[in-house]
Amino acid sequence: MSLAAERHRSGVHLFPNLGGEEGPQWRQQIDSEAPRTVRNLWRLLFASPCFEIGQPHSLHWPEELGPEPTEPVFAGLENRGGFVPWLSSQEALEGSRKEGLAYCAAAPEIVERVHDKAFAHRLAIEQATLEPWLADCLAVLEPHDLADPERALRTIQDRLEKWPPFAPVRFTLKPRFGSSGRGRVAGRADDLDTSALRGSLKRLASCGGAILEPWLDRCGDFSAHWFLDPSGELRILGTLEQVVSPAGVCRGHRGRVDIRGRVKSACDPDESLREASLSAAEAARDAGYTGPLGVDAFAYRSPQGTHRESLRPIVEINARFTVGCVVLGLVRRVLRSRKELLELEPGVETNFYFGLDAPPGGWQKAQSAAEPSSLFVPLFRESETPQPGLLFSTSREAIDAAVYSVADDKRAGAQ
Repeated sequence: MSLAAERHRSGVHLFPNLGGEEGPQWRQQIDSEAPRTVRNLWRLLFASPCFEIGQPHSLHWPEELGPEPTEPVFAGLENRGGFVPWLSSQEALEGSRKEGLAYCAAAPEIVERVHDKAFAHRLAIEQATLEPWLADCLAVLEPHDLADPERALRTIQDRLEKWPPFAPVRFTLKPRFGSSGRGRVAGRADDLDTSALRGSLKRLASCGGAILEPWLDRCGDFSAHWFLDPSGELRILGTLEQVVSPAGVCRGHRGRVDIRGRVKSACDPDESLREASLSAAEAARDAGYTGPLGVDAFAYRSPQGTHRESLRPIVEINARFTVGCVVLGLVRRVLRSRKELLELEPGVETNFYFGLDAPPGGWQKAQSAAEPSSLFVPLFRESETPQPGLLFSTSREAIDAAVYSVADDKRAGAQ
């Protein structure tokens, strides 16, 4: 075996099945802009050499992050000579066997159980993390519940009629296995479009069923990220605020980091988010899951009473790698290679914003607004689009400006 071939076999081999929970069709969108960007950045969590399955050459390493690393950014990712999928699935397992590589992920059947949105729903009920009225509104629909369209429509209608009068009129049916907000079906309880619902039932059944829930007035999206070691140890990687489109598609993340690399969101009840996500991590571990775990949450204005802000700390559990996990790894890479430029001191935090693409007006404009104490780390080649990057600033207002410009731009373009 040649030296190059030996180096290839000893490297980390990534299987970028982003959206793999939706079945083999993930391959149809993997080369579109956002998935292509994420798969390139995902590589930066691992030690060199790092390859993508089907690609003969090692993946690009941005020079702004310093020399290529000999160790992964998180403990638990030491998979030299291993096959690492974004999401563990039967397709991924078969791929590792075909390549003759060790499979470095939890068993697909365990992932399927934990990744099911019904798993998160049951846990939220058990942990009493939902307002009582909201717990009564949410419903898990099994594939067999959707097999008979007329019976399914009656079931949905019956559930909607039992909602309290102050509940939102709008509702959504979420596929139990789906990503990036795809596959949702929206409706109104006061004007049920049975034809539109009927046309979606077969597809939702093929996605493992659906979750029926009110469409709440969200005022913040958050996530907590963990790594579950085979030894049983649970390590929190950090919490983040997500920057999302009105449809719930992630556009970026923001947070705060200290000199020790601890990352937390700008969420006021961040400790509540951490405590609830620990329960999710424990439940996933008890189910046999190991590896990266993301717990999605959001704050919303409760329609009950004074429209106070409430937190849903366990909305979905992602038993796979996530964009948030990648962002936390990138922040750690920057801290290790350019810590002196961040001017961090004990007891002081700096703010950061990660964007999958440049904000409106470009990164240069965003950095200029963040002066005098800012650092921009480009994560793209000059000719590439999109242009992902990390912007650090001691000024929270400067980060706010970048974040709000992205949110406003996406909202203006939303249908």
